[in-house]
Amino acid sequence: MTGIIILNWNGWQDTLDCVKSLMETNGEEFFLIIVDNGSSNDSIIQLRRLLGEVSDFKVYYMESISANAPSSISNKEIILLNAEYNYGFAKGNNIGLKIAKQYSPQYFMLLNNDTLVEPDFLRILVEFIETNSEYSALTPRIAYYSDPKLIWNCGGILKWGFRKYYYGNRPISEIKEKSHIDIEYITGCALFFKSDLIKSKNLLTERFFHGEEDIEFSYRMKKSGKKIACVLSSHILHKVGVSLGNKCSIGKIYVHYLNRFIDMRLLMTSLNYSLWKYVYFPYIAYLLHRLNFSWREICTFIKKLNYESRILDGVSKEKFLYHINNGLDK
Repeated sequence: MTGIIILNWNGWQDTLDCVKSLMETNGEEFFLIIVDNGSSNDSIIQLRRLLGEVSDFKVYYMESISANAPSSISNKEIILLNAEYNYGFAKGNNIGLKIAKQYSPQYFMLLNNDTLVEPDFLRILVEFIETNSEYSALTPRIAYYSDPKLIWNCGGILKWGFRKYYYGNRPISEIKEKSHIDIEYITGCALFFKSDLIKSKNLLTERFFHGEEDIEFSYRMKKSGKKIACVLSSHILHKVGVSLGNKCSIGKIYVHYLNRFIDMRLLMTSLNYSLWKYVYFPYIAYLLHRLNFSWREICTFIKKLNYESRILDGVSKEKFLYHINNGLDK
């Protein structure tokens, strides 16, 4: 059996669509842990009211993370957890995994709530990992919901602090591999893995409130020699926009790179990190210039990034929300 963790934050409609698609799968048993991560809307009310309408299976409700979980769980049953607080992506998923571990599933999966799965996606993942036991984690082929013939993510490679995606934003028809692609980077959007990855520790680092968790996980997997693959015959769709943000997203861009720089500082040797960041700064300047930021804004961005990435060991919820809401400090 597979324990699937779905994190909800203010997106109950997407979560219900995702659950509905999961209930139409066949061939493999699974149960769901839906963690409402302190939604600020009526998500928990709507999920409690409507989950039974998209599923014919039992739905258990946990009113807080300290509440007792059901003593057992069966195929396609659901646990809805009201986490009451927004713990961020990593910790929210780790909380869901901690509950799921009580039922000793053979496999686990993190699945974004804004995804739709094909009926045989899980069966294909399970069959692949049981036939190819050298792999510890898998991802399905992920296409855009808005354009199902266009690839969103098939994983990628990691090299000296950079990542390169396989077939990102390319037509599915361009894929050359037939069965799978060996990858080094795997997205947290759809992460299927063996249970032994969380026997003694959390799956995801909680240094970052949001972002960078999958990069850190992928580097850890690479360092330990564990194999990852994208299984091309397992398909899901992701409701994500093709285009990136605009000038108003300066805070979001800043947090993204602050996460990355802190992570690389902690993963690399001091010499490699010093060389890496001075290669990366011109790239950031070029990116911001293309987004029509002034050179004064770009210099402020880089100066602040260089300083804070040197003194911080993580990005808290408070810091994340400050920059998302206010941009850079004046």
